[in-house]
Amino acid sequence: MRCAFLTTLSIAIALPVAADDLIERARAVSSEGPLYNYEMMYSDSEIEEARGTIFPTAPEGQRIQISYPATSEWSDEFADRVTAMDAETDGDIWCARLMSNVPENAERTSETEGAVIYTFTPEPGEEADSNERKLFRKLIGTVAIDPISAGVQSFQMHLPEPMKPNMLAKIETFSMFVQCDTAPDGRSYSSRMDMEIVGNAMGRSFGERFSREVTQLLEPVARPLP
Repeated sequence: MRCAFLTTLSIAIALPVAADDLIERARAVSSEGPLYNYEMMYSDSEIEEARGTIFPTAPEGQRIQISYPATSEWSDEFADRVTAMDAETDGDIWCARLMSNVPENAERTSETEGAVIYTFTPEPGEEADSNERKLFRKLIGTVAIDPISAGVQSFQMHLPEPMKPNMLAKIETFSMFVQCDTAPDGRSYSSRMDMEIVGNAMGRSFGERFSREVTQLLEPVARPLP
């Protein structure tokens, strides 16, 4: 009997841990559907505050209309930043994409009637370089998921202690937080994102932070044809 028990226990330990059903559902949530025009507030290490309206399906160069600051107050750096952001704007504000960073073995750490919290080591994207992959292995991630809709409610990654991705660089702090809300069509979208990284490389300190808030979703618009 004891041998049979030990054999069964050995087999059980060897079997892969089944993925959490809610994680599987959240990973399967689709971002397909119309895009939205939206109003946004933005700030970073150099820009104290900027406000504007985003039109993701407009031609490049016309996707961001800045309402503050006035054009006459723009610095060259601010104008360059707007141009770069305009080119990158695609309307992908959906929180479902964040689940690509959540592994199937994420640990369920707490739950309430309205949210289930998981902790995990984030998975880097396919295009991450070796330094980014080293960073991701040191991060701690948390995600809150709605147990009914399986929509992401919030997502966070942070570096618990300084790390060196290579011999010439050291990252002192890194954090990213995404707050998600529900769009009129039921999809979860990123209503606020805050990110900060501080460190040094080749003897020089660096630091970058930014905050982006979708202050209002406007009318939905059809996705452009491929």
